[in-house]
Amino acid sequence: MPIVKGDILMWKWILLTIVLSIAPFVQAQDDETCPPLITEALLAVDQNCNGLELNSACYGFNLVSASFNQPVPDDFFTNPADRADLTQLSLLRTAPLDEPEQIWGVAVLNVQANVPNTLPGQAVTMLLMGDASLQNQVPADSARLPVQPVDVVITANARLNVRSGAGTQFNVLGTLQPGEVVQVDGFNAARDWVRIVFDDVPAWISADFVSGDPAALATLPVVDDTAAFSPMQAFYFTTGIGRPTCNSAPDALVIQSPEGMIVNLQINGAEVSIGSTVMLTSTPEDANVMSTNFADSPCWQTNLVVIDGSAGLNGGNMTIPTGHSATMNLCYDESGEPVTEPEWEDNGELLEEDLARLQFLEQIPQTILRYPVDVPTLEEIRNANRASAPVNRNTNPVDNVRPEVPNLPTGVDCAGFVGTSPTDGMRFGRQQFYWDAGPVETSFYRVVVNATDRGGQVIGDVGAPVTNLVLDMGMGAVSQFGRGLNFVWKVQAWGYDANNNAYVICETPPVYIQREYIAPDAYCQMAGGSYDYDTCYVAGGTLEIPD
Repeated sequence: MPIVKGDILMWKWILLTIVLSIAPFVQAQDDETCPPLITEALLAVDQNCNGLELNSACYGFNLVSASFNQPVPDDFFTNPADRADLTQLSLLRTAPLDEPEQIWGVAVLNVQANVPNTLPGQAVTMLLMGDASLQNQVPADSARLPVQPVDVVITANARLNVRSGAGTQFNVLGTLQPGEVVQVDGFNAARDWVRIVFDDVPAWISADFVSGDPAALATLPVVDDTAAFSPMQAFYFTTGIGRPTCNSAPDALVIQSPEGMIVNLQINGAEVSIGSTVMLTSTPEDANVMSTNFADSPCWQTNLVVIDGSAGLNGGNMTIPTGHSATMNLCYDESGEPVTEPEWEDNGELLEEDLARLQFLEQIPQTILRYPVDVPTLEEIRNANRASAPVNRNTNPVDNVRPEVPNLPTGVDCAGFVGTSPTDGMRFGRQQFYWDAGPVETSFYRVVVNATDRGGQVIGDVGAPVTNLVLDMGMGAVSQFGRGLNFVWKVQAWGYDANNNAYVICETPPVYIQREYIAPDAYCQMAGGSYDYDTCYVAGGTLEIPD
């Protein structure tokens, strides 16, 4: 995605000077009890920033300062509850906790990122708190702004496939009926596929089989991976170098994507995919420790913690699951260009003290975040890790697992070819599966999901090098699985022989997992019915609820 850099080096030196000047005055309390100010601040932010519009920032609690890319009045964005358009914003800074002065800076941002315009009210929530700074790296004159979606009619003669990406190589999520009306909000770069929302997730259909107002369609932007950034979709940020005075008052940036949706951001120069809630910090680092070749360069260490869901890093080649963290170190030359690659390192699971510092997230009002956060326990994290480890079929027999080609070719290195997510639970709905490709060269991947306590199987294919795909594990899979809980999934790497016959090259170890339990009344609601006295009433009669 295109981006125009500002004077990154000067900005980083200024921030380094600021945080170093503050550091001596930041003293940690031995008593981890936080002052009532924290609770007061979060309640105030809830009131001050309620109903925040898309692509806007809100002054949540004292003290927040900002600079803008255009002239503004002297009193603009200077008091709690003040709001500003992200296209105006250059730099946002929040103040560290100062209990005597009743200060703990908090700002809230509502960022569109790559969330479709056809999902009203859905966006990326960012919470900047404590000693932290955020610099917008998307120029106002090139930012991709929201447009009015356009109604189109499906003109295909038969049911039209809905896919997870713009092309026939992507997984089929479902179908649309001829004559059905849907809203589109953008094209791919070739303008031969249009983006829609299908079952509350972004999806794509062929532009050859839709009809709509040509003038309105011509106004729709490119919204695939080549598209320009939306406001604040790319940014640099830093946090203070001192230890927070209490666990509930960290210096951090919290980011939460819409539930069940993957969003793409550029954070401190690195592409990051977030399908979850994450917390980030970024502090100056000693270049001599990081690299003897760049001893005179300003360097920064960014730390990412996944609270729930997962984060995709290093071009999709690394997935950080719930309860784990990763670190990225970057150094810059005199012109502000990175002299090291934005490469993340997996730090593994969090420690008990790390989890204790995250508990404050559960106290943030749901009206600020998109959905409540449940910080995992260490036991839950380790149980999830065990669930993703290879399982001996002799001790865990699964009678209905049916590999298409039972004999894998010999002499092929399948090391590193593993399923990475989900490992700690599967949604009853659209579920995104991820895997690490390893060294295997392949034509396409096949995800195979089986129920371990009943019959049924769901299969989905996606062309290489894509290493994730979405399968409907909810209402669309009821005929296969009902409301069953216990599943096993794996990924197969397929190739073609000299006669163009497909065969399995490698298989990942199976991942045994439980799916979200859906109670009968909740299932009835999903089916569009009303539940009363153990009966689901739908239009035209009653609906039998599967086991």
